[in-house]
Amino acid sequence: MLATSVILFLLGWLKPLIGEHPPLLLFLIAVMLAAWYGATRAGLFATALSALNSAFFLHMPIDPLIAPPGAWLQMVLLVGTGSLTTLLINLTWFDVVQCQQTPELRS
Repeated sequence: MLATSVILFLLGWLKPLIGEHPPLLLFLIAVMLAAWYGATRAGLFATALSALNSAFFLHMPIDPLIAPPGAWLQMVLLVGTGSLTTLLINLTWFDVVQCQQTPELRS
């Protein structure tokens, strides 16, 4: 949650420099950290929190249903990429744990 808040603050602070459509893929940093250290639920929670934060604080100040098509596309890509990243990181994490527990795979 802290990493998502830091990214949101950073994007809000840099909004005058990067324009009206900030790069939401920076939220993947928070998703990756949450997925690696907190497992699947934390990664998916960070993905959902990133999408909600970008919807209400970066793209859609008045009504979330009246948003430019580009904003919706960015959020759909963020949720899809964040979910896939979470699942891939967790598969990698399980492989690392399995290798550490199997003596013949350590060397």
